[in-house]
Amino acid sequence: MVRLLLDGMLGSMARKLRMFGFDTLYYNGLDDSSLLDECIKDCRILVTSDEELFHHASKLGLRSILVKGNSIDDMAYVLRSLGIRSIGFDINNARCSLCNSTIRHVSKDSLTLRGLPDGVLERYEDFYICTNCGKVYWEGSHIKRILEFEKGVNSRLADA
Repeated sequence: MVRLLLDGMLGSMARKLRMFGFDTLYYNGLDDSSLLDECIKDCRILVTSDEELFHHASKLGLRSILVKGNSIDDMAYVLRSLGIRSIGFDINNARCSLCNSTIRHVSKDSLTLRGLPDGVLERYEDFYICTNCGKVYWEGSHIKRILEFEKGVNSRLADA
């Protein structure tokens, strides 16, 4: 299983990787030494846009991937570097975009007091909840954007 750690400049990519089921830690504001220690401790691959951090990790023998930013091309580059040739969204395998924990299917009835946006409980049937932070997910209109992103990434992976 691929275990990643992304630096503080790659929050958007971290959330997307989590949505596609990748175990992805993300720390904003953690110093370079602490990031490297975390990679060593948890056997994680460092993904960074910081050249100095990338070279330091390489000198320590850590597997690391240097990207320019959070673009769809950068995401495809990371996946290609990991030997992944395509991705597919499956909410049952997704991870919490906030905390990286697993999510699980829950009954609609268990969510009545969760403070969801108006109409969500009436419009949707399937709900998921983070096993750690309690964030609630449902298959709403944002799924279309996720699937468009998936298509774009897979197109770039196929072109390589």
